Amino acid sequence: MTGKKIILTEDGSNTIYSDKFQSTYHSTHGAIQESKHVFIKHGLDYYYNKNNKQKISILEYGFGTGLNAFLSLKHSISKKININYLGLEAYPISLDEYKKLNYLQALKSSELQDIFELMHSKEQYINKKLHKHFTFSKEKIKFENFSSDTRFDIIYFDAFSPDIQNHLWERPFLDKTVSFLKQNGVFITYGAKGTFKRALKSLGLKIENPPGPPGKREITRGVR
Repeated sequence: MTGKKIILTEDGSNTIYSDKFQSTYHSTHGAIQESKHVFIKHGLDYYYNKNNKQKISILEYGFGTGLNAFLSLKHSISKKININYLGLEAYPISLDEYKKLNYLQALKSSELQDIFELMHSKEQYINKKLHKHFTFSKEKIKFENFSSDTRFDIIYFDAFSPDIQNHLWERPFLDKTVSFLKQNGVFITYGAKGTFKRALKSLGLKIENPPGPPGKREITRGVR
């Protein structure tokens, strides 16, 4: 893989290391562990339990390996809730790179292999029905260039860290990002830098700091 290599994390699941960004896509303490804890437990499940909505829309900044999308798909099936998912990714991984990931085995989800492979088969999708409970879209686009008239219930903010892409964690980029959030919507991310949290608070979000996954003290959730 040119510019990318597979890394085994501490929970036995894979992540990818990007030479371009000099960073892994997930925590080396555990890719699946981190994704479940941050985006599913404290993002999707938190929103569902608080609002009891049967239709939920999610915007993800950083589709990457598709792990967050795949776990959201599994959650939609188990909870029987309808999810409309849009993932943004400027540098999609190839199908060959996807096939080297071990998420299906680690999650004992081989029955969903065809669906997960479809997520990676094309660089872009518009409203692809992957399951009766899960509608999937993907755009190959730089985050800075994304625009939409749609507003979302949840934003998964999974960009590379502020050390690598600092402008994505500051205003004015966050002004535009938060504008895509519905009232009572949830902005969830692994990041917890003070300046970042203050920026979100200045945009009218109520900031909460749930405990982080292994290797991280806390994460950030903003509620509109």
